[in-house]
Amino acid sequence: MNHAWTYVRLAAVSVFWGASFNAGELAIHAMPPLTVTAWRFLIAAALMLLLLFVKEKPSWSTVRSSIWVYILLGVVGVFVTNALQFTALKYTPPLHPALIMATNPIVTALLAVPLLKENIRKGQIIGMLCSLAGVLMVITNGAFWQLTNISLGDL
Repeated sequence: MNHAWTYVRLAAVSVFWGASFNAGELAIHAMPPLTVTAWRFLIAAALMLLLLFVKEKPSWSTVRSSIWVYILLGVVGVFVTNALQFTALKYTPPLHPALIMATNPIVTALLAVPLLKENIRKGQIIGMLCSLAGVLMVITNGAFWQLTNISLGDL
């Protein structure tokens, strides 16, 4: 596969993910946050199931054996996350949830320690602290002492 095409697709994913916060802010002006979340979840689930059955062609027994795990992962990992994101957009500008979501790799790395018995190296810790400092810098406009003034949406 052409490496340039891979980078174009990766950049497109970043643009769409980044734009979702601004699109979400627009959407919550038209509908309640949970309605926006439900529509997004239903549309994405339908498209993903269509892709699954067109590209992978799994047997129904394969799907049925894990359906409850997939439903649980979808509800907790996607629906709840998006519901919190869209609710937060009622109280804070879209930049803040986008930056807070950027801390997901930190959470993933920290959870890998107890769950997967992985070790975190010193360089990773430094990277996590720099990332967290950057998020806090933007959210507080560089005034870290204003952490008590973070909006309800930031929480």
